[in-house]
Amino acid sequence: IMRDGDFVGDGKLARLDVDQKTEVVYGVDRAVEVVVAKWSDLEPKLVSVSLDAKDGIVLHRDVFRKTVFRINNRDTDRRDLVLYCEAANTKQEETMTPQPESTNKGTARFAISADARSRQEFEVSYQRTE
Repeated sequence: IMRDGDFVGDGKLARLDVDQKTEVVYGVDRAVEVVVAKWSDLEPKLVSVSLDAKDGIVLHRDVFRKTVFRINNRDTDRRDLVLYCEAANTKQEETMTPQPESTNKGTARFAISADARSRQEFEVSYQRTE
């Protein structure tokens, strides 16, 4: 996987249909495998409708997304990982669970520890109001 012309790690990408979206997982530590176990965009839910003198009728809705990452550490040592995933547009009100360590340009950063010879799941979900 290359980013801005630089090697950032090895990864696998499943076949995609036209207009299909997916998360791409990659890393440089071959003893640790991270895959997207589940990924979903849930249907937007209408929250309220308001009347604006400039824009007319404005619909406010909540948008939900959930991603579950499966982390498999095959090494005999504990690993500290940094996981990045998409965050919503920072101009919109957003609630992300768990809280990321930081966000930058639509990307959320999480620090995770994986015990030796362990398999665990890490779930990220967010809700934003548009």
